Amino acid sequence: MMTVSFHDWEEDENPLNGTVVRSSDELRKILLGLQGREPFACELEGENGACLVLGIGEVGTAQYNREERGPYFLAVTNGNVITDTEVEFLAGGTPTPFDARFCLPFDDIIKIAVYFMETGATCPSFSWEMI
Repeated sequence: MMTVSFHDWEEDENPLNGTVVRSSDELRKILLGLQGREPFACELEGENGACLVLGIGEVGTAQYNREERGPYFLAVTNGNVITDTEVEFLAGGTPTPFDARFCLPFDDIIKIAVYFMETGATCPSFSWEMI
C-alpha cells in the first residue's frame, strides 16, 4: 500500500491540505467527513506520481492520470445512471460540470480511492474512458 497526499481544490484553508494518508481506514474517514459540503473537487496524489481527482458530494466522480500532461481517464457508471443531469463540482470557485455517466454513487468513489491507494492504479471494477 502506498501513501497518498490529500489536496482540497476548493478550500485552500482546509486543515487537511497536504495530509499524508497512510491507511485505507483513514482515507475512508476523510472522504466521508467531506461529503456534507457543497460538491467540490479534491486530489489524491500517490507517491508513485499518479493522481486521482475526486468529485465529492452526494454523488461523485473519479479522474485518474499517471502523468501530469495526460492522458486522463474518467470512471464511467456501470449502467446505473443515478442522475439524469450533469453535476457540477467546485474547483477554485469555478463550477466544473460532469456528464451523468461519469457520476457514481459515493460508495463507489470510496472503493475507487481505496483501490488507488492500495495499487496506484485504476480500479478494474469500473470502466474508464480516456479524455
